[in-house]
Amino acid sequence: MQLAGAATFDSIHGSDACIAPFAGLDVLRWRRVSRTWRARWGRLDVWGPIFASGVQLRQLQRDSSRQKRLGPRTLAQLLDRLPTSARKLCLDLSGSGLTDRGAVAIATALPSTLLELRLFFGQCKLQKDGCAALADALPQTLASLTLDLRECPLHQGGAVTLSAGIARLPCLGDLVLDFGGCGTRDEGAERIARHLPPSLRSLVLDFGGCHLTARAATALLTKCATLPSLHYLKIGAFGCPIVDFRIPTAFCPTLERLVLNFSGSGVGENMLHSLGCCLPIGLEQLDLTLIGTGVTNAGVASIAGRLPRLQSLGLDVSGCQVCSDGVLALMDKLPESLSHLSLGIAGCEVEDVGACGLTNWTSHLSTLKLDLSETRIHDTDLAQLLRKAHQLTRLSLNCHSSNVTCTNTDLESCSRLGESQGDFGVA
Repeated sequence: MQLAGAATFDSIHGSDACIAPFAGLDVLRWRRVSRTWRARWGRLDVWGPIFASGVQLRQLQRDSSRQKRLGPRTLAQLLDRLPTSARKLCLDLSGSGLTDRGAVAIATALPSTLLELRLFFGQCKLQKDGCAALADALPQTLASLTLDLRECPLHQGGAVTLSAGIARLPCLGDLVLDFGGCGTRDEGAERIARHLPPSLRSLVLDFGGCHLTARAATALLTKCATLPSLHYLKIGAFGCPIVDFRIPTAFCPTLERLVLNFSGSGVGENMLHSLGCCLPIGLEQLDLTLIGTGVTNAGVASIAGRLPRLQSLGLDVSGCQVCSDGVLALMDKLPESLSHLSLGIAGCEVEDVGACGLTNWTSHLSTLKLDLSETRIHDTDLAQLLRKAHQLTRLSLNCHSSNVTCTNTDLESCSRLGESQGDFGVA
C-alpha cells in the first residue's frame, strides 16, 4: 500500500502512527493487530493532517494468508475517512470477491473533487447493478479514469451502464477500460464507442475474450478515428470472433501512437490494407499483434507500402501464413525514419532469404527484437544479420525450435555490439 506523500508499507506495525486512519477496520485484524492498538489508533485524529493534499491508495487487497474479503461495511468505514478535498484515489481489489454491494459502498463515498480515479476489480463478482452505481457516482471533475473489470460476470449490462457515466465526464483526458473475459457483446462495445467524450487524449480499451464481431470492431475504430484530441489509442480484442473487415475512417492527425491486438481473430488483408490507408502522417509508433490470424504475405506487403514516417514499429504475425516473401516485402518498404523494430514471425515459413531481408535494416536500427521461433533460419544468416548491427543499443532474439544453434561465431558477432544489451533464447 502506498500513500501520497508517505512511504510504502509492506506490513503494518503497531507503533506506526501513520496507520491511524485504518483504526477499527477489519484490515487491522487480518494483520493480527491487538484490540488495544486498534483502540489507541481509533482515538488519534491524524487522517486529515496526513492527507490534507489528497490521498492515493495504491493497493487495498485482502491478506492472502487470511483469505478474508473486504465487505461493504469495511469499505464504507475506510472511504468515509477520505478527505472531501481528495484529488486521487486508487483501489486495487482484484480477486477480493467484491460484489455489487461493495461497489455501491465505494460509489457512495467517492469524493466529488477527484481528478484521478483508478479502480481494479478484476476477477470479482461485480455485475450490472454495481456498474450502474459506479457510473452514476463518477465525479464530473475526473481527468483520468481507469476501470479494470477483467473476468467479472458483467455480460452485456456492465458496458452499457458504464457508457452512460463516461458520457457525463466533460474533462476526461485519459481513459482505461478493461472488459477482458466479461462476456461483452457488440451492443456493449458500440455503446462505449458512442459515448466516448471528445476530450480524450489517451484511450485504452480491452475486450479480450469477449464476443465482439466485426461490427463492434468497426464501430470502435470509426469512433476513435474521429476523436479530435486523441494522441494514444490501444484496443485489444484477443480471441474475439472478428472476421476480416475494413476501417472506413482515417484517423485524426493528432494520433501519435496506435496499438492493436486482434490475435486469434479472422482479420486479414482487408483490415491491414484499410488500416494503412487510414494512418495519419504524424504517427510515430505502430504496434500490431496479429498472432494466429488470417494475415498473409499480401496483407503484410499492403500495409508496409503505406506506413508513414514511423519511429517505432511492432508487428507480430506469428502463426500466420507469412513466408520469406512477406518478410522481404516488409523490409523493402520500411520507412527510413525507423529506429525501433519488433518483428514476430514464430511458426512462419521463413527461410534464410527472409533473414537476408532483415540484414539490410539492422544497420539503421537502435532497438531490434526478433521472434524467430520455429523458423528455418540458420546460424550463418543470423550471424550476418548481427554483424551489420552497428548502432544497436538493445537486441532481443528468440530462436527456440529453429535451425539456429548459436555457435561461437554468432556469439562473437553479438559481442561486437559494444555497450548494447543482449537478450537471447535458443533451443
